[in-house]
Amino acid sequence: ESLKKIGEGRLDENIKIISKDEFGKILKTAEEMRIKLIEYRKELTEKERLKRDAELAQEIQKMLLPERLPEINEYNITYYYEPAFYVGGDYVDVLKTISHVICVIGDVSGKGASSSLVMALTKSFIYSNYKTSRSPSAFASNIHSFLRNKIPDDMFLTLFLLYLEERGNYFYSSCGHTPPFIFLSNLKRLEKFKTNGVPIGFFFISPDEYPSLIQKGNGKLESGDILFLYTDGLLDIKNEKGETLGE
Repeated sequence: ESLKKIGEGRLDENIKIISKDEFGKILKTAEEMRIKLIEYRKELTEKERLKRDAELAQEIQKMLLPERLPEINEYNITYYYEPAFYVGGDYVDVLKTISHVICVIGDVSGKGASSSLVMALTKSFIYSNYKTSRSPSAFASNIHSFLRNKIPDDMFLTLFLLYLEERGNYFYSSCGHTPPFIFLSNLKRLEKFKTNGVPIGFFFISPDEYPSLIQKGNGKLESGDILFLYTDGLLDIKNEKGETLGE
């Protein structure tokens, strides 16, 4: 009767072992199996819950990415995003103001849900303030002031802010992010930016001190030039032999 109930999935039914003969040994094995099945079912339920949490996190993160890029005269802008895990801390956005276009790319330290939450916090601040921003360095300083006491001490954000103006003119601020590349169409040459700067969010760097640690620059894009921004996860891609491709 007990084995029949267990076979129906009613695992709360204890098997009473009253003999030590072969039949008793079989029942003892069945009882051990019942206990293991209960443990397995608990693990399975937990895995299903974690899987659902991961799926929800993915759905939320997709909502944080730009659904549609603004139409911009003179420029052709696109992006590609793929997290290393189910969610990640990479941030990409393209925002249009009256006077310029802001291209944002960032990378929160670490992986997974915690990085994704910091990314969401960063995006919320940027969306609330980008329309009044006039320079990438001032905007980066404001983001640092906002984040430094709101994220864990062992986390930080690398950020590259690019401001595009008419006729190809651009200004940028680099906050510890991977240096972009530019393809110069007239020279048929690929060049790497010499950028560095200090990441955003370190609690021990005061808002007054941080502006001097941002690396700033400017330039001009000619027709056919390509500016390529990326996060460091791209450098970890491997070929079929397992070799890291690097830059």
